Amino acid sequence: MSDAKNKDAVPGQLDTLKRFLNTVDFDAGSDEFDSPQALRRWLVDLSLLDPASEVSRHDLARAIEVREALRSVLLANTCRTEPDAAALATLSAAGSAARYRVWFHPREGPQLEACAEGVEGALARLVAIMAQAMLDGSWSRFKACRREGCRFAFFDWTKNQSGVWCSMAACGNREKARRYQQRKRAGG
Repeated sequence: MSDAKNKDAVPGQLDTLKRFLNTVDFDAGSDEFDSPQALRRWLVDLSLLDPASEVSRHDLARAIEVREALRSVLLANTCRTEPDAAALATLSAAGSAARYRVWFHPREGPQLEACAEGVEGALARLVAIMAQAMLDGSWSRFKACRREGCRFAFFDWTKNQSGVWCSMAACGNREKARRYQQRKRAGG
């Protein structure tokens, strides 16, 4: 199935960001990053962190801060508003620790590579994916679900980039039902 027909598909390395962002389930109140060890496993599994690296509580807090800053910027894509300045500052700080270098891939063109190690390097690699998506034009289609209890990351494959829910069948219907009930209670 081609990416354009698979609504869950995400192009290129944005899938890594999607997986990072979707480690928390606001509806269920659960977070895959419930300990430094869980964060370490996740980063190692995605080849973002050397298996010998240590992860501290500070690293865990920093990873969650970067994840939620990314989500905030995605919500700006969804709502077509300006990104939150504090979120951008968090992402800029994560990137500044990276000691980036540019390398040229024969098919994909220039790529940013974070040279920093440890969790800071892993977070910088995620920020580099964001920067690359901004450069290749795919970033504006990468969004966070508008439904308050969800906020899952998704790629908007709609022709006019009007998608606001990760799933029309789930979150879209819940929101429409909620709005209907509000109108009904208000007498409208």
